[in-house]
Amino acid sequence: MKIRYQTGIVTLIQFIVGATLGFANDVVSSVVGCTGHGTDCVSNTLVSLVLIILTAIWFAFVAALGYAAQDRRNRRLARFLILAECAIAIVALFDAVHFPNILSLITSLADLGLALWALLLAYRLSRANGGRITSSSRTRVRHHTL
Repeated sequence: MKIRYQTGIVTLIQFIVGATLGFANDVVSSVVGCTGHGTDCVSNTLVSLVLIILTAIWFAFVAALGYAAQDRRNRRLARFLILAECAIAIVALFDAVHFPNILSLITSLADLGLALWALLLAYRLSRANGGRITSSSRTRVRHHTL
């Protein structure tokens, strides 16, 4: 099984990495908020908790969409996956430009890289139109000999 053709596996990796790094980033944000400003500690922690949950739900949804698009080889699901990955890439690019700490930058760059990878695979799946995914658009010419 080649991972470069599997949208389900790539989106699962994206879920694991995105949720883990997002969790770590939000924990760091809560700790910094609690040590610097004691009055904002509870509200910052609650907002971080909600953000962790929403991030995990979003990446789980995208992973399920990636598996469904791969399993059914459906062009419509692949295009919907492309839109979801574009949203992830745009948010990650914005976060990478406006990073507050190095962990946030690493998280954003990892999210961006995985989103672009999944975007490429979803595009290939969409172009395959229910058929086999090939690495190039060239058609192979077969010569028949008698």
